[in-house]
Amino acid sequence: NVLGPLICFVTIFSKVILKDKVSLVRFKFADGIIFGFFLLYILSAFFSNDLVIGLEFSLRYLFLGASFYFFARFSYVLYLDKGKFINDYMHGILITGFIVAVTALMQNNSSSQYTMRLTVGDSSTIPLAITLGQAAVVNVYYIMTQKGKKSIPYLISFLPIVYAFLAANTRSVVIGFILALLLLLSSDKFSIVRKNFGKVLLAISGMAVFIGYIITNNAELVYGQSESERIDAWHHAIATFYEHPILGEGVGIFIQRFNMYPHNIFFESAAETGIVGILLTVVLIGSCFYSIITNKGDVKTPVVAAMFIFLFFVSLVSLSFWMHKALFTSIALIFITYGNLEKGQNNF
Repeated sequence: NVLGPLICFVTIFSKVILKDKVSLVRFKFADGIIFGFFLLYILSAFFSNDLVIGLEFSLRYLFLGASFYFFARFSYVLYLDKGKFINDYMHGILITGFIVAVTALMQNNSSSQYTMRLTVGDSSTIPLAITLGQAAVVNVYYIMTQKGKKSIPYLISFLPIVYAFLAANTRSVVIGFILALLLLLSSDKFSIVRKNFGKVLLAISGMAVFIGYIITNNAELVYGQSESERIDAWHHAIATFYEHPILGEGVGIFIQRFNMYPHNIFFESAAETGIVGILLTVVLIGSCFYSIITNKGDVKTPVVAAMFIFLFFVSLVSLSFWMHKALFTSIALIFITYGNLEKGQNNF
């Protein structure tokens, strides 16, 4: 959780230096937004009731959250080929998801926090579901775009990934996946869906049967403890914002005070960093949607946007901002591809 991200970041930054690519790294507006959060967190820490907690969570954001954004930024400098860069990244997600899915299914452990939710070890099921959900999005994309024998590896990996994903039984992540799937299938690129209607129908039918089985045998899927916890968290966040509207109560204070995650990046920003934090969050996410809509990078495939939609939705209903490592990476990919943040071949 700590050493992994740091080692990845140091490794990729070292490669940029050793390959004499530092001159290609340009400070961009998007970088300023990401780093602006860190400066805001430091400022809010000094105005909070607990300076130590504020500084600790500021560092968590920088090293365990934002570092993934810069990891993706520096990685691209080593490619300068958007097609190969995105293709390698997506296959990395897919391979990781397959390994994690098989591992989780072999262990067959249920989360101690909620019943009938697949997890790895005794950890929270949400990070597992996010990892598998990303892999499922990529898997669907490659099944739909690869023809003949090239689609076989993706069809094979699809079964354990989606089965484990649904067995993780995390509603917010499943809904995010459905939204991403709708974006994939509604794209012009996916007129190919009509030619692969059998595959699509089989996949949707299998998912429907499995979801129906879980709903029938687990009432907590429809409404339970997690929904109540989220509603309470959002109420606390709104009340805290009214108490401290300008700079908030201070980063990290929400979790310490209420002993729960905010479960929404906008409510979290409102409670902990006030109006300034909300504005930064709106600018960051709004810039991503603007980049997708304007598509200055002339991106031909929707998979990067679909991944962002999936991760963004999850951030609206789960965990804390700094914990959404994959979202930071996805934001970088949006700016690099759709926003044309970096120059280079665009053959994806």
